[in-house]
Amino acid sequence: MANSSQVFEEIKKRIGIPYPSIVYNVENGVIERFLQAVGDSNAQWRNNKQLIAPPTFPLILGFDHMIQELNKEPSLTILHGSTELESYLPIVAGETLTIDMCITNVRERGGKTGQTLFINFEIKCRNQWQELISLCRQLAIIY
Repeated sequence: MANSSQVFEEIKKRIGIPYPSIVYNVENGVIERFLQAVGDSNAQWRNNKQLIAPPTFPLILGFDHMIQELNKEPSLTILHGSTELESYLPIVAGETLTIDMCITNVRERGGKTGQTLFINFEIKCRNQWQELISLCRQLAIIY
């Protein structure tokens, strides 16, 4: 089991190094479950037999994987700090999306409970034609 300073050093070494891409096949069912989970019954997301994902749909893509990458030590606490989302194109059922994640910045601060790490990361979502669908910038706080 690694200690927090070892985990923090490993995270700092990852700045600018992309994680392996994740590929998602977007099906009607996953969009429907997302709409139900967020309580969105707006008819604009239904286009004939294919569903269109709301602009916030990319927030669920890759975030859990990124948190798993950061959570290498069970005794550490990870908090969500902030999210900025830029949406460029709609996501339609049947598309294949590629998610690319990268840590862009890390800041470390001392506090009453010890060291705290502030980790900025980006998650880019592209469709099968490599068009940028969305760019999500997030902050995770680990202590």
